[in-house]
Amino acid sequence: MATTTIMGTAQVVLATPENQPHRGDIAKMQVRWSARRRGLGTALMRAAEAAAREAGKTLLVLDTVSGSDAERLCERLGWQRCGEIPGYAL
Repeated sequence: MATTTIMGTAQVVLATPENQPHRGDIAKMQVRWSARRRGLGTALMRAAEAAAREAGKTLLVLDTVSGSDAERLCERLGWQRCGEIPGYAL
């Protein structure tokens, strides 16, 4: 029997408050260290964007750590930085 290893995941939250029917959230997007720099992160983000578009969302938001691989990936994919929230996570 072959074993399967999950190399990455992306979670898109489409259920948002009533006054934000246009918005979705990228809740998680993770790529296993050994699978990085092979295009998997790009493929996951593009799939998440496509799923949001298909659900009628016109705005996606996410948070990343400043200076992280995730932030660099988002910048390369054309995401717009909207600011920093000091002390957002411990």
